[in-house]
Amino acid sequence: MEKLQYELNFEIFKFFNNIILFDLNLTEKKNYNIVKLINNKIKIDRLDEFNWRLRTKEWNELLIKKYVRFKLPYKIKAIQDNQVIFRAKINIIEKVWNIYDDNYKLAYLRIKNENSILYHKDGTIWCKFFVRHGLASPMRITFYNINDKKYQNPVIDLNEKFYKNNRPITQNKTFKLKFDHININKASIKNCSFKCIENKKFLEHGKNITNNYYLYYRYPLHGLLAFASCLVIHLA
Repeated sequence: MEKLQYELNFEIFKFFNNIILFDLNLTEKKNYNIVKLINNKIKIDRLDEFNWRLRTKEWNELLIKKYVRFKLPYKIKAIQDNQVIFRAKINIIEKVWNIYDDNYKLAYLRIKNENSILYHKDGTIWCKFFVRHGLASPMRITFYNINDKKYQNPVIDLNEKFYKNNRPITQNKTFKLKFDHININKASIKNCSFKCIENKKFLEHGKNITNNYYLYYRYPLHGLLAFASCLVIHLA
């Protein structure tokens, strides 16, 4: 039985006359059980692979593991409940970081000086990042031009907004930043958080006393955009 490519385009379902698929919530796993292309003997059976598209109002927690060789990172994993949700690995020849869930390539990240670009695997731009490192001051991160495809549970007008990390306060010649999550409890230049225009936090990233990092995200981000932001924080 032939399988659809993982990053399928739901436009191909339009030829269905007997099932109106676009009336379904395609981010719910249970609905994929009824999605079958019987005439072409194609079946979607990778239900668990679609979870990263969800944009939940509750916080999602990912443990970040960074692997270093010769003092340089070459692989980064995001883990939840002892299961690898995302992994990124550097392609030295092409100078990009390929991003996977399980064995399926979702996207790739190209980092160049202050500018980083996340691409869909078809080469179209998914999101842009701008990182500025100040002298003796925390880095400033902006991400913008977010272009989710139709099958990636997009948010209306998300591509028109800019998101910047919160600026730490200065106290006794040190920088301090308040976090909502107790697992972020060790100082690091990689610690940062983001707020929406509505002044509501939607991403926190920081170091733990175990020397691991934790990533927390929620609406308007889904898991892939949150993980890509984490990569930029670590690599840019």
